[in-house]
Amino acid sequence: MVEIFIDGERVEADDKHTVMQAARASGHVIPYFCWHPQLSVPGNCRICMVEVESDGGGAGWLAHGVAASPSPFQNLTLDALDAHRLYVVEVRHPVEVPGNERAHLQLWLTKRCGWDVRAPELDATGLKLVGGRLLPGPTGPASFLMYETASGERFTLYTSRSETGTAQMRYTAAENSGAMYWSENGVGYVLSGPVDKDRLHQVARLVYDQTEKNGG
Repeated sequence: MVEIFIDGERVEADDKHTVMQAARASGHVIPYFCWHPQLSVPGNCRICMVEVESDGGGAGWLAHGVAASPSPFQNLTLDALDAHRLYVVEVRHPVEVPGNERAHLQLWLTKRCGWDVRAPELDATGLKLVGGRLLPGPTGPASFLMYETASGERFTLYTSRSETGTAQMRYTAAENSGAMYWSENGVGYVLSGPVDKDRLHQVARLVYDQTEKNGG
């Protein structure tokens, strides 16, 4: 089995299947005309042409196999979700530096990571800064900030250097956690939290607007 992303959703697929078969097995409806599971695919109609993101990039139709390696940006997102699930359950030690030391936290993470790390003000969405910590990222240090609502619901913001210079905001979900991820000026951002896509997008837009205002 391998893990792939279809429309931002992580899907487990048989590595012997084509992308079309993996899509159909996971409930994703994709239009096609000349495809048949027991026939070779001429690809003449191009109805099922899709973009295939991997280390090599490019595009193709859904007869292609699913066993391509994930892109660096997808790996970054998976690392962020793993960190989110690891630390949001912590009661006594969820962070290294508490939120009441915001200025120190920002200076420390900026110095260690090599880019301007700011802890966004998310009070408008009911989220207070719990604090943050330094983590290893795919290509170097990563900053990790945690926020919490009055009811104890937690969100995390993971940032790390990204080989993808700029990428639009996308959504993914796995193991009862959701994430909005994007990239600006060579830094990847992953906001993780509950699977509620609208709620995640609301918070992610506020994060994006503040980081853009501060120069990324």
